[in-house]
Amino acid sequence: MTFFRAVINCDSSALEIEFKIADDANLSDEMNSRLSFQLAKLGLNTRYQAELNLYITSHTVAMHGLYFVAGEDAVKSLLNAQATQEEESFYPSHCRPVLLKGLSENSNFCNGNFKKYFALATKLAQQYPFLQT
Repeated sequence: MTFFRAVINCDSSALEIEFKIADDANLSDEMNSRLSFQLAKLGLNTRYQAELNLYITSHTVAMHGLYFVAGEDAVKSLLNAQATQEEESFYPSHCRPVLLKGLSENSNFCNGNFKKYFALATKLAQQYPFLQT
């Protein structure tokens, strides 16, 4: 059961990731309150921001390549497939698969806006200039 959700904002200069309790989690009011309290008390949104940006960086080349070949839907498929893999490797409410699902649901991110945050390394951009389009 997935009870966390990642809300992605890619309209600012920095990619913003906010974890929330999913509206459709079917949790009791008490459990919802406890989880919300823990999320706030532990400062998970602040604590994980840098780590998750580093994690997404590991998908940069794949996102650029798939976007060049097949566009937004291919980027969404990549993120969803990786989320499914990591749900099984970790658990459904682990921050990484939740993040990947949140990114895949954000059309603005998948439709090339990811390039603003995860540019190709200079050497790769020079070697494969077509990936910049």
